[in-house]
Amino acid sequence: MRRRSITIPQPTSLAVAFAIVLAANFGAPAVGAAAGMADTARVHAGNRTPTTCPGAKLSQVTVSPLPGTPEASPQTQVSFLGVRAAQLRSVNVIGSRTGRHSGRLRSYDSATGASFISNSPFAAGEQVNVCATVRTAKGPRPIATSFRVASPARLKYEAPFEIPGTRGDAQAYHSVDLKPPKVDVTHQAGPRSAPGDIFLTPYAGPAEHGAMIFESSGELVWFHRPPNPDWGIADLRPQVWQGHDDLLWWQGLINTFGFGTGEDVIANSAYEPVARIKGGNGLPADLHDVQLTSSGAAYITVYYPVWTDVPVPGSNGAVRRAVVLDSAVQEIDVRTGLVMWEWQSLGHVPLSQSRIKAPSSGPYDYFHLDSLQVLPEGKLLICARNVWGIYAIAPHTGQIAWQLGTRQSSLQLASGVRFGWPEEAQLLPGGQLALYDGGAQSVSHPRGEVLDLEWSNNTASLAPYGQLPGSFGTPREVGQGSIQPLAQGNWLLGFGGLPSLTEFDSEGNVIYEARFPAGEVGYRVYRAPWQGQPTAAPNLLADNSGAGTTSYMSFDGATDVASWRLFGGSSAHTLEALATAPAAGFETAITTRGVTDVLAQALNAAGEVIGESKVIPTGGG
Repeated sequence: MRRRSITIPQPTSLAVAFAIVLAANFGAPAVGAAAGMADTARVHAGNRTPTTCPGAKLSQVTVSPLPGTPEASPQTQVSFLGVRAAQLRSVNVIGSRTGRHSGRLRSYDSATGASFISNSPFAAGEQVNVCATVRTAKGPRPIATSFRVASPARLKYEAPFEIPGTRGDAQAYHSVDLKPPKVDVTHQAGPRSAPGDIFLTPYAGPAEHGAMIFESSGELVWFHRPPNPDWGIADLRPQVWQGHDDLLWWQGLINTFGFGTGEDVIANSAYEPVARIKGGNGLPADLHDVQLTSSGAAYITVYYPVWTDVPVPGSNGAVRRAVVLDSAVQEIDVRTGLVMWEWQSLGHVPLSQSRIKAPSSGPYDYFHLDSLQVLPEGKLLICARNVWGIYAIAPHTGQIAWQLGTRQSSLQLASGVRFGWPEEAQLLPGGQLALYDGGAQSVSHPRGEVLDLEWSNNTASLAPYGQLPGSFGTPREVGQGSIQPLAQGNWLLGFGGLPSLTEFDSEGNVIYEARFPAGEVGYRVYRAPWQGQPTAAPNLLADNSGAGTTSYMSFDGATDVASWRLFGGSSAHTLEALATAPAAGFETAITTRGVTDVLAQALNAAGEVIGESKVIPTGGG
């Protein structure tokens, strides 16, 4: 099938953009041997005295965990990004309690670099020093890092909550057992609407949970249940992967603490998985965001519960041990599963920056990482809800280059900008910032905002027509929202907690709107062109309950079905064409008489067969 181009920006890997990128302190899961991997460094345990690395510089190679990292995983790998494994010599990894670690180096597939995989874990609370020598044209050069190991916390993760509803809240079909939520289009799409289908992921509510694509009319295109009934799916969208127009989504357990434990999935236009992306060090990938790169890497979000000191309010410096959710971004080498890059909130943003108080029990989600974007110049833009913050992060040091909306904001917010509880942020090519804002003064008014970042006078102001409110009255929820820039200057806002979605034109006028039954909960919503062609056969069911036999036909995920041709006969060997009918949405019905077996063919606009069902008995004659 001919693939169509999808106009969704594709970030370039930081490793490719700079050849020097941060690597992760959450190590990679065990992976099998792969071409290009090197086993070039072996060190043996015995010396329990941490070593130093005099004169070590990080100007050409990034070693991670980054120097000073406070909460590295006990299973962390040590990553060397920007240098080939064959150039590394004398790799010494020494823990203050566990001593010298032996291990092996494994090379990345999508960037120059390698990770040292220790043969044994580090001890919680210990300090680890790393020193290695890089062989260069100018002679050997030392590189180093030093980090502290976290005390991981165990949380009890519970399945997604259920919300009661009625049978009328879900769609139902004869030919296939799918029950996605109904779509009520309250403002039909017109010529000003951007082209493409709608992608979203209901994960709680009265209807079935899963990945969902539908047309602007509300007609279903594709629905996919998660592989585990306790799991949810999030962040479904098209994205280019290795030159192909594919689908990308997250699946796993959406827990009551507000994050996910699962994996990201890349599937082709036949809806077949071609890659799975897991978090490093056995830490599961989180649901909030994933971005693929043209080099073969992926940036994912990870939540890491750790025990750490939390200030006691009003105690004049006293602290208590509590569980804190450390938000991290990992750059995963998709082919090998190794972690190449990591940024950790506890290493860069103190607890005092949070806009919420630490709970008396349960984990303290002080930061809450929601979205990420790889910027053209190599910086990473992240959005954190619970500090009201947008951060631009330097690619080499991990330091914060600038921040917006926080207690230490680099820009002042001009009159009219109402900033708080942001769920998503994107820096646009012209320098504007688009964000979904949960509402600072009132939790009942989530909205989209487009801001002009005026660096010359240190001000962030509202762009013309830059505030995009919803039109369904007072929202019940502020979370699970999204904003997407579209063609012709349009914007798509998803209000996942309502649940509803609205498309605005460049002047803020509503040009498309749809909503879902009360109680449905989703997250981000996207509009984009998509062309799918399943390899599975179309679905066919024959019903004899009325006059004659009604055959119901559907082809879940097929975007090119223009009509259906029905064959019938007294047996599977005597079939002949009975009728052809234009496709009537997701499911089409044709009524015939006097046949005992039927078969259906899906036809495209040119009349070509793009799918054929199995022969089924009608139960009549």
